Amino acid sequence: MMGLRLIAAFTVTTGVLACRQVVGITGNPPEALTSTFCGLPYGTSACATCVDTSCCSESTACAADPVCSAYEVCLGGCSGDPACRSQCTIDHPTGTASDVSALSACLASKCETACALPCGAMADLISEPDAAAGCQTCLSGGACSLVQTCASSEPCDAYMRANLLPTADLSGAYQELQCASSAASGFTFTISGSTVVCGENSSIDVDAGSRPVASAFVTSCATPCQTGNYWACVGKVSWPAPNASTATLHYTVNDFVTKAHVSMATVKVCQPYDPGCSPPLDMGTTDMNGQVSLTVPNAPDSSEHGLNSFVQISSPTLTTSYAYWGFPLVAASFSGVVVAATPAEVQELWTLVGIDGDSTRGTLIVQVEDCRYQAAPGVQVTLTPADPLTQEFSTTAMPTTATDPAGLVVFTNVPAGPTQVTATPLALHGKSSGQVSINIQPGTTTLAVVPPTPD
Repeated sequence: MMGLRLIAAFTVTTGVLACRQVVGITGNPPEALTSTFCGLPYGTSACATCVDTSCCSESTACAADPVCSAYEVCLGGCSGDPACRSQCTIDHPTGTASDVSALSACLASKCETACALPCGAMADLISEPDAAAGCQTCLSGGACSLVQTCASSEPCDAYMRANLLPTADLSGAYQELQCASSAASGFTFTISGSTVVCGENSSIDVDAGSRPVASAFVTSCATPCQTGNYWACVGKVSWPAPNASTATLHYTVNDFVTKAHVSMATVKVCQPYDPGCSPPLDMGTTDMNGQVSLTVPNAPDSSEHGLNSFVQISSPTLTTSYAYWGFPLVAASFSGVVVAATPAEVQELWTLVGIDGDSTRGTLIVQVEDCRYQAAPGVQVTLTPADPLTQEFSTTAMPTTATDPAGLVVFTNVPAGPTQVTATPLALHGKSSGQVSINIQPGTTTLAVVPPTPD
């Protein structure tokens, strides 16, 4: 589900960076590929020997899977070059094939040295070919143990790998594999037949493993890794049909400033285009852990798209907030974290940016994501219709015309009514990556997540 949240009245957690590992390997001097060892070619005899000793069953299973096999055969010929390995990931998308994660995690945990997989070889899995080497150098300089931990975990690899899907399967697989923050303790998700429990009480806390990795990619290594700048899916996105007739949304509500769980908050799933949320599709009250689960119909006719709407959050102590998730639901489960603001916190935002808030207007936080659902910096965001009283700021309260390193931009004094949010990455030279239609309500705060959308 994300990156930094310095001035957001709430957020919906989405998936961030991808953990991926490789079989491909270098020798110095280079050796001939060892063919069909445990079913797959490996780059050096040292790596092949390690696989035979420690990962043969995983390798053999992968060899029997055409998707996994094609990917790993490509990696085996890369001679350890990060750019080559990155290109293999683009040329041979693995989707949610469980064989890939099983072999990748085994290699990272047991054959890292023998197979020349520094820090689990994660850099070439999140970076494009021209950035992979620089990204690897940066991660090796300070975040190696963090990324190695994720690389060595099959559930973490599977969770992060969902962000690699480039086109129609993107939103569906992302939702299938997404776990919320550790606040979502106890929620269970199915990953390619393997059950993963997210949260503090699980044996493998997927999100706890991924959060520090995400932090490295969006902070210290954001520039060399070119995080949030993958736009290959633009112009190719189509929404998949839902795979379930209902969808259960698991939400956790936290306080904006203290981050404490907010109990007794009312959360409603609204009908599309109904900001009054009357009647809601479902509603509930958060428990002592700030959690609530809501189940809604999700276009049972396979020819239709899933529900693309929003939730409303309210309580006697909170400013009413709305969160648009930005794409049609596909999977049977979806999870998010919403951080709600009090009226005093909204006033603090207005004071910070030096404006007089207008209670007849609203505050809008836009989060832009690239084709891998990573927070996308440097993206122009425009609102239609435009209004001269609306002002745009970064999360550090600086006037801006583009998203900050966390992929966020804040609009204050947005006129009430229907608004179209358009994201235009600088790298696309004027072509927009996505559009989301929302409805601003007076005196409220709204989050709009803008992933790549169909043309």
